[in-house]
Amino acid sequence: VLKLLAYSNIAWGFIEESATLKEITQLRRKLESGALNFLIVTERILYYRQPPFSKLQNVIFLSPPRSPELLINTGKYFNTKLEIPRSLIVVYTRTADATRLGNCFPPDVCVESITRKTTMFLNE
Repeated sequence: VLKLLAYSNIAWGFIEESATLKEITQLRRKLESGALNFLIVTERILYYRQPPFSKLQNVIFLSPPRSPELLINTGKYFNTKLEIPRSLIVVYTRTADATRLGNCFPPDVCVESITRKTTMFLNE
């Protein structure tokens, strides 16, 4: 994904758990002002640092999160008003991802309780 983005005209950012507060603040401001089309974050920064990002319309997980709390509390991690984004997309990259998701979350949590509009892809 990062290689494709490097050759595109899309404005994007990347943040991980070792980011400083200054870096997080700068990326948050760019995202909120519309200077970035999207922001790639690691699961670890969401779990340990929990930086809120507002004005998000879509959240895409490139694989199901290892922590059930991340998926269940999507609104808490991504929006300062505790609102769930308009759509949540989970992309399965391996059969193991689908199995892990099924083992961690009951079906009603996976689909109905998270957001009104959820898309899940199996890419195998």
